[in-house]
Amino acid sequence: MAFLWDLRSDNFLDLYAKQIPHILPTSNQMSNEFTSDVSSVHWNSAGTRLITSSSDMVARVWEIQDDGEVEIKNVKGFRVSLMNSKFNE
Repeated sequence: MAFLWDLRSDNFLDLYAKQIPHILPTSNQMSNEFTSDVSSVHWNSAGTRLITSSSDMVARVWEIQDDGEVEIKNVKGFRVSLMNSKFNE
């Protein structure tokens, strides 16, 4: 799980964190998903997207809206756990 903090306000009471979950399916019948460890988070140069990588062998690209909403834009699976992902700009 990663958290995105909105720091645009000077009033600390207005600050909030948006959860950016990494979900990994399991064979557990009680729960069909759990969060995996996020190993890296990087912004693109425009500051509008994040890329996260994790131990679930998936890189995810997230688009950040002006109002702070977060939307997943792309998902790519790999054959190994990812320790670091960056935008190629």
